[in-house]
Amino acid sequence: MTFSGRLPLMDKARRKNYLHWHSILAEATTRFLDATLQANKDAKGWLDGEGLSKILGPKDKLERRK
Repeated sequence: MTFSGRLPLMDKARRKNYLHWHSILAEATTRFLDATLQANKDAKGWLDGEGLSKILGPKDKLERRK
């Protein structure tokens, strides 16, 4: 249900967190697909550079496969 687009029943704070992560995942997925399937250099630069890191919170952890 997390990625179905239907918001689960939860309190206001958890709902805000859910919407935040949903938007980050949508952005990162779109950029990844553009970089991979369309060879879009701007999208790849966003992923490899600071673009993705900038939209994460201070306690979030970004891991990359080498």
